[in-house]
Amino acid sequence: STFTAKFLGKITMSNVPSWINDAQGNIPQAPQPNSQAPQTRTPEQLSRQKHHLNKRLEIVYASASRAYTRSTDLEELRDSFQIATSIRQKWIEDILHQLKASQNAELCFLVDVTGSMQSHINAVRDQIIVIVDRLTKPQGDEESTVSGMKLAFIGYRDLGDAKRFETISFTEDPNQLKDFCKSVIATGGADGPEDVFGGMDQMLKLPWSQPQDSTKVVFHIADAPCHGKEFHSMSDDYPDGDPEGRTHTDLFRQIREKNIQYYFGKITSNTDTMIKKFATAYGETILDFNVKDVSLLKDSVVDAVTHSVGAHISKTLTGTGSKIPVCAFEFEKEIPDFKELPLTEVYYITYRYPKSINDIIDDVPLERNNPIKTNIKIAAKPFSQGSERVAFYGVDCSYIDSTDEPDPIVFKEYKHVEKKHGPAYCYEICAEIQTIASFLANEFSRRLEDHFGTIGQAAKMEFLEVRAAHIPSADDNHRNLTWERYFTEDYTFIRFSNNVAYQMTAEEAKKKDISIDLLDLVMAFSHWTHTISNGYLMVVDLEGIIPYNCRDGKVVTLTDPAIHCKDLTKFGCLNFGEQGMKVFFDKHKCNKFCQALELDQ
Repeated sequence: STFTAKFLGKITMSNVPSWINDAQGNIPQAPQPNSQAPQTRTPEQLSRQKHHLNKRLEIVYASASRAYTRSTDLEELRDSFQIATSIRQKWIEDILHQLKASQNAELCFLVDVTGSMQSHINAVRDQIIVIVDRLTKPQGDEESTVSGMKLAFIGYRDLGDAKRFETISFTEDPNQLKDFCKSVIATGGADGPEDVFGGMDQMLKLPWSQPQDSTKVVFHIADAPCHGKEFHSMSDDYPDGDPEGRTHTDLFRQIREKNIQYYFGKITSNTDTMIKKFATAYGETILDFNVKDVSLLKDSVVDAVTHSVGAHISKTLTGTGSKIPVCAFEFEKEIPDFKELPLTEVYYITYRYPKSINDIIDDVPLERNNPIKTNIKIAAKPFSQGSERVAFYGVDCSYIDSTDEPDPIVFKEYKHVEKKHGPAYCYEICAEIQTIASFLANEFSRRLEDHFGTIGQAAKMEFLEVRAAHIPSADDNHRNLTWERYFTEDYTFIRFSNNVAYQMTAEEAKKKDISIDLLDLVMAFSHWTHTISNGYLMVVDLEGIIPYNCRDGKVVTLTDPAIHCKDLTKFGCLNFGEQGMKVFFDKHKCNKFCQALELDQ
């Protein structure tokens, strides 16, 4: 199992944060045994650092299913630190190997081939060469999406049809699939629904590679739902569902186990209820593409595979592609009526900025502000998800007695089954990373302002404040979350980079109407953090909202960064250390902001 899955799924640390009963909000933090820290430290500083180091090492040891015994002896801590570093280094090497494998894709077209579907069968036939070329060949200054592709086609009709299935297994030759599609004639079908489950069963029987060995995509094209009255309101010869006993929950369980990404090509609204039920069984939102106009098919398939490669990379980087189960959530995108929801008591903390960049390098502990107790309201169901966490709408009811409307906020929670609610330290790490990134962004913006002037070519960069929050429970079912500002749909979130494999290109920026100056600014920030820390760390995985005008001028607001660091026990599982920094520089092209700040080439 990978580091993050165990990091969240196997750890036995408490899910009650130590700061709940800590009036001062200061808990000991750790020295880096081989750090550049001053040799003279006060007993209090040393105690705090040993405590924090023990917490870090305990998490890393748990990731390898190893018992860890806390210690205050420096020699024992050094030995444990070396073992933890070796554990992390092996995990990073395994992940980089998986990342390379994710560049190979397996794509199956799952298609209803009954009487009304001939035009869509022809579209697969006519557009498959273009689809493969767009995915496997560089497009302008963008690298190819995948390095290799295998293709399969599963056509299904209805129960009782003379030829229920039309199949071709995986082939690397798109012309072979094209020739196969020429022989597929749309025919059959009796009542409204079709044998969707039979088609999915055939798809699952294909020789898919092992779960982590490639990006796997099924693109399902249909204009009719499956059998079973729970999926539609049509006339159905099998209203109780599949007569062969298959269920959508079991089929999607197998899809998840094989790590297949499922996408749907929508033609009519007859399939809407089915897809909603499928999404619940799938455990995540199903992206559907409008392919009623067959000319849209190629763009839809390319987008689906591109999205799937990105999702596979994200799962690989965070370890969520492992077999550690995740909670099956039902999502609700609508903002709830908070007047109908109960008040919930919550405690939260924030961290103070470090006093200097040297303090970060020297591993001087971040100081916490005192815990604050307040009231919130939180939606019962999440509205969105990332690779590691789900997001819930909420409101801050701190000023509930005033006439003002409560401030909208977002809560994020890890979604692994075994530790959905804990351990508290996982959430503290998120807040610490964001605090350090925010401090560095402020210093970066200040230095750019010194060079370009207040009104100049450089936007100001900032990171959202993140709070580590704890909801106590009388039955010991405590809940930990992160607490962030909520942005309405008027704001568009843009991913500029991840922590290893991706950096936005100029061509992508133009397509998304993002200024090249802004793209250069964000990439220069990662470069600057490496230079200013003498190669000790680098802030990456940059995502945020595009600039908007405020009283301070242009601002780009970022969230959920990662930090690569020479100390592999710090900053959580997205820290890929010097290997991650090297991958960044392999792709990075220095720009005018790098030159203005005289960054290392």
